[in-house]
Amino acid sequence: MKRILYFISFTTIIALGGCKKQFSDQPYTKVIGHGGAGYDMWYPPNTAQAIYKGFEQGADGFEIDVQLSSDHHLVAFHDSYLTAKTDANQYIYELDSNEISKIVIDYYNFGKFKITFIDNLLKGLKQDGSPIFLDCKINYPPELSYEDYIELFSSQIVKLITKYPEYKFITETRNIHFLRKVKTKLPNAIIFYNPPDYEDGIQTVSDNNFQGLSISSELITAEQVKNAQSAGIEISLFGCSSKIKNRKALAKAPDYIQTDKVKHLRSLL
Repeated sequence: MKRILYFISFTTIIALGGCKKQFSDQPYTKVIGHGGAGYDMWYPPNTAQAIYKGFEQGADGFEIDVQLSSDHHLVAFHDSYLTAKTDANQYIYELDSNEISKIVIDYYNFGKFKITFIDNLLKGLKQDGSPIFLDCKINYPPELSYEDYIELFSSQIVKLITKYPEYKFITETRNIHFLRKVKTKLPNAIIFYNPPDYEDGIQTVSDNNFQGLSISSELITAEQVKNAQSAGIEISLFGCSSKIKNRKALAKAPDYIQTDKVKHLRSLL
């Protein structure tokens, strides 16, 4: 009987030990919901419902894709063309805010949703201090020159950042010209460059006094993350679409992880 009790007690201790969070010693890594709560949720990415769900599951903040409507409102939507996911067949930049407000996102069997205007979202969000990654999509209409569009888009981003100082906005894209414009207009803006590779990223961030890299987890090693952080450069990893990828990203100890598995990533920290 004593042997049986000893065995039960020992296995219980082992089981409890296994429940310890594997990455509890790196609480500085922030959980960022990709598109709000990830791309395999019940709600379409970049909608208010997805963002609220992400916070409910334990996200510290969220990443959204940002585009401009024809009347210069900031719209949360990934694709430049609307046909694949909505009842419309135009580009975002061809439509004004009134037209966009009438578009319906038919999200598989989960229901119908509206496209989110970022200003409307932030008015009711009430998540002060949350990091918000603005993934800016450079899709401009043919009637505007590239330079004019960059000037216009960067101005709207700066207006958003200054209007809501309670949030930690992080502007990200691969377009260096756009990032420079935002930085010039608002020197204290937090800028993350999305590079094609680590070496290009480090050089570009250093040359332009940007604050960080937003890079695919597959394109950077744990050693490179550490080296960048030692140089004062923050690292945000994306491409974390599974539990395995969450673990691999966390093992690199970045500052942020943009994940499609918010609840799982939170459970590891």
